[in-house]
Amino acid sequence: MDVARHQLAALWGAQPAAFGSAVGELARALARLDQFEFPITVVPAVQTVFTQRAATMPPAQQAAYRDLARSLQQPEFLRDFVQDPRDAAMIRNSIAITMLTGSSKENVYPAEASAVVDLRLLPGEDPEAVIAKLKQVM
Repeated sequence: MDVARHQLAALWGAQPAAFGSAVGELARALARLDQFEFPITVVPAVQTVFTQRAATMPPAQQAAYRDLARSLQQPEFLRDFVQDPRDAAMIRNSIAITMLTGSSKENVYPAEASAVVDLRLLPGEDPEAVIAKLKQVM
């Protein structure tokens, strides 16, 4: 998904623009995006998975996984839970900045810079609403 594109005038590197650069603008937008975290959401299918897993856990841990949404509100539980990237990916949308483009020469400020991100949505999420939120963040 191409989510960020900034255009300004192309200039030689020896003549930096007083008004900024396409790469600089894009970098600032991507930094905001990189720091953004989607809210935690436990969809019914994920709760079912963890309810089934709970049956094989020690009794002291079973209750936490049977009500995952409530348990994830506890900072210690959340910290431990997201240590496993597979589990973390099941409770919130994820985004990864994967491609950047800019100048084809080392001494030219590009007229345009763009980025592509890999966006993974939980079931039931509205892609248009998520994209609108990401544009707001950037």
